[in-house]
Amino acid sequence: MKRIGVAVEGPSDLRFWRKVLHRCLGQHGLIGFDVHNMSGRARLVRDADRLLDVFRGAGYSAGLLVLDLDKNPCVENLRGQFSERVQGELRATGDNRYLHLAVAVRKLESWYLADPNAIRAAIPTTDYAGIGYDSGWGKTTLGEVCEQAGTRYNALLFAEQIAPYYSPERASELSESMRLAWDRIMHAAAK
Repeated sequence: MKRIGVAVEGPSDLRFWRKVLHRCLGQHGLIGFDVHNMSGRARLVRDADRLLDVFRGAGYSAGLLVLDLDKNPCVENLRGQFSERVQGELRATGDNRYLHLAVAVRKLESWYLADPNAIRAAIPTTDYAGIGYDSGWGKTTLGEVCEQAGTRYNALLFAEQIAPYYSPERASELSESMRLAWDRIMHAAAK
Protein backbone atom coordinates (compact mmCIF):
# COMPACT_ATOMS: atom_id res chain seq x y z
CA MET A 1 0.00 0.00 0.00
CA LYS A 2 1.23 3.48 -0.88
CA ARG A 3 1.50 5.86 2.11
CA ILE A 4 1.67 9.65 2.27
CA GLY A 5 2.91 11.65 5.26
CA VAL A 6 0.80 14.70 6.06
CA ALA A 7 1.55 17.47 8.57
CA VAL A 8 -1.21 19.85 9.69
CA GLU A 9 -1.28 22.85 12.01
CA GLY A 10 -3.68 21.71 14.70
CA PRO A 11 -6.15 19.21 16.16
CA SER A 12 -9.18 20.26 14.11
CA ASP A 13 -7.10 19.99 10.90
CA LEU A 14 -6.01 16.53 12.04
CA ARG A 15 -9.57 15.33 12.63
CA PHE A 16 -10.80 16.77 9.36
CA TRP A 17 -8.00 15.65 7.04
CA ARG A 18 -7.65 12.19 8.55
CA LYS A 19 -11.28 11.45 7.68
CA VAL A 20 -11.48 13.29 4.36
CA LEU A 21 -8.27 11.83 2.93
CA HIS A 22 -9.19 8.30 3.95
CA ARG A 23 -12.75 8.61 2.64
CA CYS A 24 -11.83 10.29 -0.65
CA LEU A 25 -8.59 8.50 -1.54
CA GLY A 26 -7.93 5.64 0.87
CA GLN A 27 -11.22 3.76 0.80
CA HIS A 28 -9.89 0.98 -1.44
CA GLY A 29 -6.80 0.38 0.68
CA LEU A 30 -4.46 1.59 -2.06
CA ILE A 31 -3.31 4.74 -0.27
CA GLY A 32 -2.78 5.31 3.43
CA PHE A 33 -2.25 8.63 5.15
CA ASP A 34 -0.22 9.28 8.27
CA VAL A 35 -1.51 12.67 9.48
CA HIS A 36 0.57 14.53 12.10
CA ASN A 37 -0.78 17.35 14.29
CA MET A 38 2.10 19.79 14.65
CA SER A 39 0.39 21.91 17.37
CA GLY A 40 0.69 25.17 15.49
CA ARG A 41 2.16 26.73 12.40
CA ALA A 42 5.43 27.78 14.04
CA ARG A 43 6.25 24.19 14.99
CA LEU A 44 5.21 22.85 11.57
CA VAL A 45 7.52 25.32 9.84
CA ARG A 46 10.35 24.75 12.34
CA ASP A 47 10.08 20.93 12.15
CA ALA A 48 9.56 20.64 8.39
CA ASP A 49 13.14 19.40 7.84
CA ARG A 50 12.69 16.70 10.45
CA LEU A 51 9.30 15.75 8.98
CA LEU A 52 10.86 15.43 5.54
CA ASP A 53 13.42 12.99 6.97
CA VAL A 54 10.73 11.07 8.89
CA PHE A 55 8.49 10.80 5.83
CA ARG A 56 11.33 9.61 3.61
CA GLY A 57 12.69 7.29 6.29
CA ALA A 58 9.27 5.68 6.68
CA GLY A 59 9.20 5.02 2.94
CA TYR A 60 6.26 7.32 2.20
CA SER A 61 5.58 8.05 -1.47
CA ALA A 62 5.19 11.77 -0.76
CA GLY A 63 4.94 14.36 1.98
CA LEU A 64 2.28 17.05 2.32
CA LEU A 65 2.32 20.18 4.50
CA VAL A 66 -1.12 21.76 5.06
CA LEU A 67 -1.16 25.32 6.42
CA ASP A 68 -3.36 28.39 6.65
CA LEU A 69 -2.12 31.54 4.94
CA ASP A 70 -3.36 33.58 7.91
CA LYS A 71 -1.77 37.03 7.81
CA ASN A 72 0.97 36.23 5.31
CA PRO A 73 0.62 38.47 2.26
CA CYS A 74 1.06 35.59 -0.17
CA VAL A 75 1.98 31.92 -0.45
CA GLU A 76 5.52 32.80 -1.56
CA ASN A 77 6.02 34.68 1.72
CA LEU A 78 4.79 31.64 3.65
CA ARG A 79 7.05 29.32 1.63
CA GLY A 80 9.96 31.61 2.48
CA GLN A 81 9.56 30.80 6.19
CA PHE A 82 10.79 27.25 5.61
CA SER A 83 14.46 26.27 5.53
CA GLU A 84 16.35 26.43 2.23
CA ARG A 85 16.23 22.64 2.03
CA VAL A 86 12.44 22.50 2.38
CA GLN A 87 12.02 25.41 -0.03
CA GLY A 88 14.10 23.48 -2.56
CA GLU A 89 11.89 20.44 -2.12
CA LEU A 90 8.78 22.59 -2.63
CA ARG A 91 10.24 24.07 -5.84
CA ALA A 92 10.89 20.65 -7.42
CA THR A 93 8.71 19.92 -10.42
CA GLY A 94 6.84 16.95 -11.85
CA ASP A 95 7.90 13.49 -10.73
CA ASN A 96 10.89 15.00 -8.88
CA ARG A 97 8.58 16.67 -6.38
CA TYR A 98 8.34 14.75 -3.12
CA LEU A 99 7.09 17.44 -0.73
CA HIS A 100 3.88 19.36 -1.44
CA LEU A 101 2.43 22.48 0.16
CA ALA A 102 -1.34 23.02 0.45
CA VAL A 103 -2.40 26.46 1.71
CA ALA A 104 -5.85 27.63 2.78
CA VAL A 105 -5.96 31.28 1.74
CA ARG A 106 -7.60 32.20 5.02
CA LYS A 107 -8.14 29.30 7.37
CA LEU A 108 -9.42 25.75 7.14
CA GLU A 109 -12.89 27.16 7.75
CA SER A 110 -12.78 28.97 4.39
CA TRP A 111 -12.44 25.55 2.76
CA TYR A 112 -15.42 24.25 4.76
CA LEU A 113 -17.50 27.19 3.54
CA ALA A 114 -16.66 26.37 -0.08
CA ASP A 115 -18.83 23.24 0.17
CA PRO A 116 -22.38 24.46 0.96
CA ASN A 117 -23.77 20.91 0.69
CA ALA A 118 -21.44 19.72 3.44
CA ILE A 119 -22.28 22.77 5.60
CA ARG A 120 -26.00 22.02 5.29
CA ALA A 121 -25.42 18.34 6.09
CA ALA A 122 -23.32 19.20 9.17
CA ILE A 123 -25.76 21.92 10.31
CA PRO A 124 -29.21 20.69 9.24
CA THR A 125 -30.94 23.84 10.53
CA THR A 126 -29.07 26.17 8.14
CA ASP A 127 -30.06 27.25 4.68
CA TYR A 128 -26.49 28.26 3.87
CA ALA A 129 -26.11 28.61 0.10
CA GLY A 130 -22.47 29.65 -0.17
CA ILE A 131 -20.61 32.79 -1.08
CA GLY A 132 -17.30 33.64 -2.76
CA TYR A 133 -14.33 32.11 -0.97
CA ASP A 134 -10.71 32.81 -0.29
CA SER A 135 -11.60 36.42 0.48
CA GLY A 136 -13.31 36.63 3.88
CA TRP A 137 -12.31 35.34 7.27
CA GLY A 138 -13.58 31.78 7.29
CA LYS A 139 -13.83 31.29 11.03
CA THR A 140 -15.88 34.46 11.52
CA THR A 141 -18.22 33.60 8.66
CA LEU A 142 -18.64 30.01 9.82
CA GLY A 143 -19.34 31.24 13.35
CA GLU A 144 -22.08 33.48 11.96
CA VAL A 145 -23.59 30.59 9.97
CA CYS A 146 -23.63 28.45 13.12
CA GLU A 147 -25.11 31.25 15.21
CA GLN A 148 -27.88 31.89 12.67
CA ALA A 149 -28.68 28.16 12.81
CA GLY A 150 -28.94 28.31 16.62
CA THR A 151 -25.66 26.61 17.47
CA ARG A 152 -22.14 27.63 18.48
CA TYR A 153 -19.06 26.97 16.42
CA ASN A 154 -16.58 24.57 18.01
CA ALA A 155 -13.59 23.89 15.75
CA LEU A 156 -12.93 20.31 16.91
CA LEU A 157 -16.55 19.20 16.84
CA PHE A 158 -17.24 20.85 13.52
CA ALA A 159 -14.23 19.18 11.89
CA GLU A 160 -15.72 15.84 12.93
CA GLN A 161 -19.23 16.81 11.78
CA ILE A 162 -18.36 18.11 8.32
CA ALA A 163 -15.68 15.57 7.32
CA PRO A 164 -18.11 12.76 6.34
CA TYR A 165 -19.94 15.08 3.92
CA TYR A 166 -17.10 17.23 2.60
CA SER A 167 -16.17 17.00 -1.07
CA PRO A 168 -12.84 18.57 -2.05
CA GLU A 169 -13.97 18.45 -5.68
CA ARG A 170 -17.17 20.36 -4.89
CA ALA A 171 -15.29 22.87 -2.74
CA SER A 172 -12.76 23.34 -5.54
CA GLU A 173 -15.50 24.86 -7.67
CA LEU A 174 -15.80 27.81 -5.27
CA SER A 175 -12.32 27.98 -3.73
CA GLU A 176 -9.24 28.47 -5.87
CA SER A 177 -6.96 27.65 -2.94
CA MET A 178 -8.82 24.36 -2.33
CA ARG A 179 -8.54 23.54 -6.04
CA LEU A 180 -4.78 24.13 -5.93
CA ALA A 181 -4.43 22.18 -2.66
CA TRP A 182 -6.50 19.26 -3.92
CA ASP A 183 -4.47 19.19 -7.16
CA ARG A 184 -1.30 18.90 -5.04
CA ILE A 185 -2.86 16.17 -2.89
CA MET A 186 -3.91 14.25 -6.00
CA HIS A 187 -0.40 14.65 -7.48
CA ALA A 188 1.09 13.26 -4.26
CA ALA A 189 -1.38 10.36 -4.31
CA ALA A 190 -0.52 9.57 -7.93
CA LYS A 191 3.22 9.12 -7.24
